[in-house]
Amino acid sequence: MILLIDHEDSFTQNLSGALAVLGEDIGILDAKAATLSKVERFGPSAIILSSGPGSPENWPESVGIVREFGADVPILGVSLGQLIIAAAYGEEESRRTQIRHGKPAMVRHKRGGLFAYLPQPLRVMCCHSAALDEGALPEVLHADAYSMDDNTVMAVRHDRHPVYGLMFHPESVGTEKGERLLAAFLEEAKAFNKQNASGPERIPGL
Repeated sequence: MILLIDHEDSFTQNLSGALAVLGEDIGILDAKAATLSKVERFGPSAIILSSGPGSPENWPESVGIVREFGADVPILGVSLGQLIIAAAYGEEESRRTQIRHGKPAMVRHKRGGLFAYLPQPLRVMCCHSAALDEGALPEVLHADAYSMDDNTVMAVRHDRHPVYGLMFHPESVGTEKGERLLAAFLEEAKAFNKQNASGPERIPGL
């Protein structure tokens, strides 16, 4: 089951619907009520952090979820979710202001990971007011995609954990091959879970 952490955002239902089309069972948990024990009780095969208002500092529960489960459970962060991932691994509020609500962008990507076999460049749909500064990314996070107009970081991945972030909305009809991006994450998650079927290992504190 995929656990979708809802940051009080209307796009959460769109994301849930896109995952359901891919044949996944979805559980939705309100981010403000998302304690570590509740997440554990769900026993998710993967966790997705939705987009939403505010910044990671407004969603400490979600930052804690990434810190606690990121080494053992595949995680995908969308828009705000990507900022939460960066905060969880040590990024310290050095974000650039960027108003891009309902605006398309063309991105160039590194062709691997979630972006394997996707068009280059790729058209995506954004809805955010802040973005990551590559120069301030935690050492464990690597940028996998950038906007072509201003070089904004549009996707990240952890160098060891099965953790990925997208600054744009893969569930949007304005994102080219968005369904394929979500499917690629699910494939990565299944491969990770199969490889680690002996059981999760608790994540050491950061």
